[in-house]
Amino acid sequence: MGDRRRWCAGPTGAAVRSARVVRCPADGIEVIGEVVAPVNTERRSALADAAIMVLAERGLKGLTHRAVDAAAGEPVGTTSRYFRTREALLRGVATHCANQLVGQLDAATGVTVGALSMDDLLDRLVQLIDRAMTVNRARTLAMMELFLEGTRSDDVRPTLAEATGAVFPVLRTLLESAGLRPTDRDVASLYSTVNGVVLTQLTLSADALGLGPDVSKDQVVRATIRAQLAAVPGR
Repeated sequence: MGDRRRWCAGPTGAAVRSARVVRCPADGIEVIGEVVAPVNTERRSALADAAIMVLAERGLKGLTHRAVDAAAGEPVGTTSRYFRTREALLRGVATHCANQLVGQLDAATGVTVGALSMDDLLDRLVQLIDRAMTVNRARTLAMMELFLEGTRSDDVRPTLAEATGAVFPVLRTLLESAGLRPTDRDVASLYSTVNGVVLTQLTLSADALGLGPDVSKDQVVRATIRAQLAAVPGR
């Protein structure tokens, strides 16, 4: 019967040449039973945001394609066109979360090496931690769910490692903008400390931490990060 090649309209309306296309569903191209994910990055990002909310509110057990469709206000089947499997959805969310965090770290970084004082650096790190527990709380909870899943799933673990690796260079630049000369160990230690602080702050009350009435959780956060920064060579 021949190759059965033909042109299909791509997600942007442009013609897309596919090999042995059997049909062209809306927003996607099916090639011998496999649909190529659409290239609508705006919708893909919106779906990832919706998946973050689902993860934060319902945990991994509640994360389904239909749940994301509903949270995003999209027709049933939309999420599955962009993220064909559950593993693809988890990987997409992990990458989206990492990209957002990298953007925030970029925004906090000084323009040149030494542009920030140590107090500036401390303030910016504490502010990032505060935002992780408030305006970015959903993303923080979603990432915690994903990291737990990474202990059980070989499909998710590589993506989480890649996402974490994307954060390290930006975190290093942030430290350097305060005149510090961090080693790889310093960057990894700060990353681990910040994540530990966020987990503790989200899950334990001041009473559970044994804090007296004269000590606030914010003071503990600031003291912890200050001590971590003091161990980094530089100034």
